[in-house]
Amino acid sequence: MSHGRKSLRVAGCVLGILTLCATTVRAQDAVPPPATSEAAPPTPAAPTTAEAAPATPEQHGATRPLRIAVNDLTPDGVSPRVARIVTESLVSEIRKLRHVVVIGMSELKAILDLEAQKQLAGCSQDACLADIAGLLGVDGLVVGRLGRLSNGHTFTVRRIDEREGTVVAAVDLRLKAGNGEEFLSSVGPAVEKLFPELPLKPGLRRGVAEEVALRLNPPPLPRGAFLIPTAITGISALVGVTAGLVAAVALADYHLYAYQGRTRPIDGASLVAKGRAALGFSVVANLGYAVALVALISCGITALFVDWHGYRDEGAAS
Repeated sequence: MSHGRKSLRVAGCVLGILTLCATTVRAQDAVPPPATSEAAPPTPAAPTTAEAAPATPEQHGATRPLRIAVNDLTPDGVSPRVARIVTESLVSEIRKLRHVVVIGMSELKAILDLEAQKQLAGCSQDACLADIAGLLGVDGLVVGRLGRLSNGHTFTVRRIDEREGTVVAAVDLRLKAGNGEEFLSSVGPAVEKLFPELPLKPGLRRGVAEEVALRLNPPPLPRGAFLIPTAITGISALVGVTAGLVAAVALADYHLYAYQGRTRPIDGASLVAKGRAALGFSVVANLGYAVALVALISCGITALFVDWHGYRDEGAAS
């Protein structure tokens, strides 16, 4: 099989996906944004509607959206897991823009079948993906790097015009070193600078959701840690309820035996023993209730530090 036929076969796998995505985006873009009572004054530097965007319809055609491929961000002294999560956030952020179809390289790899991957095994990953992007008729390519310096981090992203082979926009940020959340907070502003002519879809806001930060820095406790205070709460409550019922029966027996003493002689030692039994079970019941209450409060506190989504396991696997 010739190289041209191999490339066409690979491109055909993904072109159908992009066509389906384009149809969806066109349907979404056809819905006009909700009307507002006050019209914001137009500003040349930051257009607010797709109609005001500079020359995008003329360059790419009004009948199809802009096709953007996002390459995996290269980690340079940064954890590959951090780079993967930031890349996924970058793809999601670009997908918020109107009249855009976005495909990430991780999705592209998943779409390629095993045979196509074997055919492409002879070339480097970046070169193959760039060739595929060209075969798919992608309008632009987004590439970037996450780096570490002695005094901080760097976040570099480029938007490349695939047809002209030129850098359309670039973002170079120096960030204070942190736990990785500084990269996520920079994704929204970076996309805004890379695509200033494209507005957001109605109802969406820029920026990565706060929940994504949990993937970078999950809570310290595994889900199994919540089982311990939960079990203590249940067992203590059961002991308290059982002891309380036994104490009620013992107390009723004590009062009945004492009442019988009005009409006939009773054994004082037996009366004292019945009273002590009722008191002992009552103490056990109250102790069980107290332990159950403390354990219940512990459950509430523990729940705040439990990794309910299993992000700790995701980090361990990577």
